[in-house]
Amino acid sequence: AVRPVEVNEKGHSVYRWSAEWPECCWWKADEHTLVLEEDEVDYTIEHAPNCCNSYAHPHNPFGQKTENRRTPYAQLGSVAKDDKELPACCVNVPIKAVTTDRMILRPGRQGEVPECPPCVGCFLVEGGTAYEPWVDDMVQVLNAKKVARGNVGQMKKAEQQEARVEELHKKM
Repeated sequence: AVRPVEVNEKGHSVYRWSAEWPECCWWKADEHTLVLEEDEVDYTIEHAPNCCNSYAHPHNPFGQKTENRRTPYAQLGSVAKDDKELPACCVNVPIKAVTTDRMILRPGRQGEVPECPPCVGCFLVEGGTAYEPWVDDMVQVLNAKKVARGNVGQMKKAEQQEARVEELHKKM
């Protein structure tokens, strides 16, 4: 089962992981945080600066220091396990991720190295098989929340709109 790293003050499950990438002969790490809130997913990436102290790099082409996506469960679309392999040092590395219509959750540092010259240390590239149980469980958790919370969220929105329409009718 998926176990959160922590539960925040509001009782929401919080998951954290680092994704490392090489630059200037050093390893940089972007910090990922996933919070499963009552009605939405809050996904944040704190990007590490590159060797020029800028935040623009292949994993962050727009140069943002922080990237945040808040997505209601109803708007996640399809939630599925992504099984693919990434070539690294003449070997295909299995990559496991959770994909939705709006985001990709790739736990750990698996596959975060787009190309791995031998001098960088290819042994640091992790395969995704270690993360497969987390990915499988997270797909189930998000799909369950999408069905339960997503439908409820849509109904709440419809009720709010109906109340506004009634209010407008009374004013007329």
